[in-house]
Amino acid sequence: MLGLLACAGFAFPLQMALILSFGWILFLRRTLPEVDFDLVGGIIAVIALAGIVVGVHLTARWLSKATPDQNGRRRTAWPLGRSLAVVGLVVIMFASGTAATGVVHQTGWLISAPEPLLGYNSIRESSYISQSKNNLKNIVLGIYNYADTHDQQLPPGGLYHSDGRGRHGWATLILPYIDEPILYDQLDLSKDWDSGENRRLLQESIGTYRTPLTFGPADVADYFSHYAANARVMGADRQLRLQEITDGTSNTLLIGEVTQNLQPWASPHNFRDPTLGLGTHPWGFDGPWERDICQFAMADGSAREINEDIDPEVLRRLALPNDGEEVGDY
Repeated sequence: MLGLLACAGFAFPLQMALILSFGWILFLRRTLPEVDFDLVGGIIAVIALAGIVVGVHLTARWLSKATPDQNGRRRTAWPLGRSLAVVGLVVIMFASGTAATGVVHQTGWLISAPEPLLGYNSIRESSYISQSKNNLKNIVLGIYNYADTHDQQLPPGGLYHSDGRGRHGWATLILPYIDEPILYDQLDLSKDWDSGENRRLLQESIGTYRTPLTFGPADVADYFSHYAANARVMGADRQLRLQEITDGTSNTLLIGEVTQNLQPWASPHNFRDPTLGLGTHPWGFDGPWERDICQFAMADGSAREINEDIDPEVLRRLALPNDGEEVGDY
């Protein structure tokens, strides 16, 4: 039955129902091993609670004996179970008040947050951002595998003839290393990227080179790439060795998201200069997200979200592989 509902498009409500019903079990399973239990503190808490119970019970017994009932007769002894119930009720009310305070605080924070509270678009975008991040990691893994077989040299952003005509781009050169060896073998690298049979093959759509989103008129075909190389590292006929990235691979941009002036994945012109800014120049890098971020794969293989209002000087230092300047926080 659950499977039929999921197939009918009710996967999200079912997922939310399961999370609300059983999520606390997963939460406890994940967090309890990380909790450090203070034995002394626990003993003190038990003693304090026992003292409260004893105090409540003795007080209630005294009041019960000192106060006659409606008929003027002496009341029966106050039972211990009733004292335990009173203390338990107080503890529950205290815990409930603390939890309610936390709920109100978090709800207020979520309502005032710049992102939607729990909208479908927000959840979908988070999923898309994660998919794009995985694409970036797979691209860099392909670049690293290429370097392993080419004397630690990164692929050039583009290969060119002496007269300036483009031959092939980095995305073509790493095809065998991103699970596209058949397509790579069909391409004739002795001919230009957009000539003859190559023209037909470059119209193949490669999922690794595309985010789950499309960008309107700029994205007219599914063979356009949503990623470009950092021209300061992988530019025209430019091949660096990994050892030449002396500023540190974790501080050097390699591949980033783009939304304007998209190029076919096979184009030898698919590289850009990050110093043009993020989301500020038609030939610069830009993330397609509602959040003002652009994702980049760093030269160490990690993928990071970078705010588009990053300090231009910090962005410049991230773009340059060996300028010798410290990047700093961003």
